[in-house]
Amino acid sequence: MERGSLTAENLEKAIELQRIVAMHLGELLLSRQVVRKEELIPALEEVTTCEYFDCKTVEADPEILKHIPVDIARRNCAFPISITNGKLMVVMSVPQKLNAIDELSFVSGKTIIPRLGFENEISDAIDKWYGKAEALEIENENHKYLELEESNMGNVEFLSSSSRKVQIEAYREYESEQCLVKTEATQMVSSLLVAAIKKKASDIHLDPQVKGLMVRYRIDGILHDINMISEEHRAKVTSRIKILADMDISERRVPQDGRILVKLHEMKLDLRVATLPTQYGEKIVIRILDTTNTAIDFSELGFSSQDKERILSCLNKPQGMLLVCGPTGSGKTTTLYAAINNLRKQPLNIITIEDPVEYVIEGINQVQVNQKSGRTFSGCLRSILRQDPNVIMVGEIRDTETAELALTASQTGHLLLSTVRTNDSISAVTRLMELKIAPFLIASSLTGVISQRLVRKLCTCRRESSIPPQYANRLRAAGIFDLSEPVYEPGGCIECDNTGYRGRLCTAEILIIDEDIQSLIRKDAYNDLIRESARKNGFTTLQEAAWEKVKLGLTSVDEIFRLIPFNDESAQRCHHCSRTLSPEFMVCPFCGTARTDAQSGTSSSHLLKIVPDGYIFNCDW
Repeated sequence: MERGSLTAENLEKAIELQRIVAMHLGELLLSRQVVRKEELIPALEEVTTCEYFDCKTVEADPEILKHIPVDIARRNCAFPISITNGKLMVVMSVPQKLNAIDELSFVSGKTIIPRLGFENEISDAIDKWYGKAEALEIENENHKYLELEESNMGNVEFLSSSSRKVQIEAYREYESEQCLVKTEATQMVSSLLVAAIKKKASDIHLDPQVKGLMVRYRIDGILHDINMISEEHRAKVTSRIKILADMDISERRVPQDGRILVKLHEMKLDLRVATLPTQYGEKIVIRILDTTNTAIDFSELGFSSQDKERILSCLNKPQGMLLVCGPTGSGKTTTLYAAINNLRKQPLNIITIEDPVEYVIEGINQVQVNQKSGRTFSGCLRSILRQDPNVIMVGEIRDTETAELALTASQTGHLLLSTVRTNDSISAVTRLMELKIAPFLIASSLTGVISQRLVRKLCTCRRESSIPPQYANRLRAAGIFDLSEPVYEPGGCIECDNTGYRGRLCTAEILIIDEDIQSLIRKDAYNDLIRESARKNGFTTLQEAAWEKVKLGLTSVDEIFRLIPFNDESAQRCHHCSRTLSPEFMVCPFCGTARTDAQSGTSSSHLLKIVPDGYIFNCDW
């Protein structure tokens, strides 16, 4: 209007129309031909302080597009165009939108230089260039699989896991034919496996989608999108895997489970395959188990020397029960194998019941559960008790019958190791009670509980950082006040595939059941009382153990908050009046009670003194 390009009447009409049509005001004026593009652009550049970029003229680089996923680009109406001095230039319909710039910077890992663009031009560019990049990527990945090095392909040997002689002979004949003629599906499946092993993946996910089969690897507990197998090869790859796993390839309506034995160089791998019918076809998940990796020690897993001593104190007892708890994928079974590996050095009869047998340990009697044949945990445990065992490992306590048998066995001269799914060590006692186990039986049988999580280790490319304020408050709420140590955040290099992490380590809290805790369990006491009693004997919570790993520079603050709950309400309430306390309060402002060691992580008795009239004095003054 100031420049004479727009009348007040046309502007008022556009504003009135904007209440009905969801469009930016400038683009609405342009679409109604009230102003010309060359008149609108200078005004928008002045208002937004950003230069205009015409997306119709862009020649997009597929490598540049990889920095911002297509769904985020559409949501923020943003299109990446170039990288200059490590900064990513992005055309945006609303370049002044700070939260959008923050999101783009987070996902790309680069500083964003915003440029102004019209929404319809950006949307057209996203549809055009992201579609081309996706098609090119699928084509390149397919060629990459088909052109895999012959040396790697030749070293992959698949073995039948079927117990039927006829099936084994037919399988060998089929494999001999495949060795002579390498089909595309054969090469793709072998290359998928080789690539997963090189990246040290624990699982391979094949997710059916509209455009093909998405391949994802779970590396260090995180799923990574690897590539897309085209629609043309989807059915062939699925059938190939099902044949190798001894599944019925004609059955696509019900879930199936199978197993593939693989020999690659000197490695012997056991692949557990599971299929699931979905909207676009069968989803396949392959769990990779290295059956030869049995030399496991507590120190290698990430346990501190103090934690190792506590675990060994439970293992050195002639009888009792040691439980390991945590969610799926927290390394419970691996910790049990480390315990077995330590015990097998002694002349003991050790028998395990597992589902499935993940590691083959020499000199150990390992039994695999088979639900179809009636070989359950409880049934196997009954039979094992007649085999004169010294140590029994039960893969998981799932029901009341198994729990009763396990606890009874631990009272009759057997050392029993098992897992249970709870969030922390003290909740394991509650879980056993929920399974209708008598408190006196738990108190007399349970010797220790390990609650653990697996956190990713920082790569050597780590860099020093500061603690975000929102994390600092939550740490104080969990009773962690020593925040003076420097912390580190992930960097990114070739060695870690630019993730900033390499490998994982265990962080754990270990509850040793002493006489005081046994007495509380018999009385069916609350978890808070058990925790308070354990703290007196040096019990360290999972949150505090994780923070120690952060202080040592082994992992990052983001990683521990991703995996470990920091919502302990007991640490934020007064023990006397149950009122909510701020993390900074050392004394309850409602009743004048000093916070206990369990709440603040330090003794407040040497700092504060409460006198009868309600005043608080600092004794150091």
